[in-house]
Amino acid sequence: MELVLLLLFVAVVAAVAAIATIVSIVVLAVSFAVAAGIGVTFAIVLGFLIWRQWFETYHFAAVDEGKLYRDGNRGRRELANMIRKVSPRTIVSLIDDSELADSKKPEFAAEVELLKSKPEITLERIPIALGGWPDDSAIARFLEIATNPAKQPVVVHC
Repeated sequence: MELVLLLLFVAVVAAVAAIATIVSIVVLAVSFAVAAGIGVTFAIVLGFLIWRQWFETYHFAAVDEGKLYRDGNRGRRELANMIRKVSPRTIVSLIDDSELADSKKPEFAAEVELLKSKPEITLERIPIALGGWPDDSAIARFLEIATNPAKQPVVVHC
């Protein structure tokens, strides 16, 4: 129960932080628009596009700041944004082999390709069947990676 409450708290904090980031960028863009004499609507759209391009991630949150983060993967742009935010040494991917090979989910293969160009980041795969639960060996492997200071910060996603 405590773990569920902790994860809920982390999710709420992440949502508030994301909203605060969007609001800050939009306010900055509106201020710029007013100073430059361009439309406020244009500035709001511009602010949103800047946020989306450079800051948006998918369910990104710190579990233990500087050590462990969680994130989703909907594509290269959001993955690159997460990498800019965290500068992880290790990314743990929990997707199974069938998802990695699924042509309807190209974001996973794109992740592998992107990380090939980043030798400073190690991709660790711990495949867990879609909708399934990790077995004892998968849990042990994850804990071995996540608790190793040489591999931190670690980002886990599925």
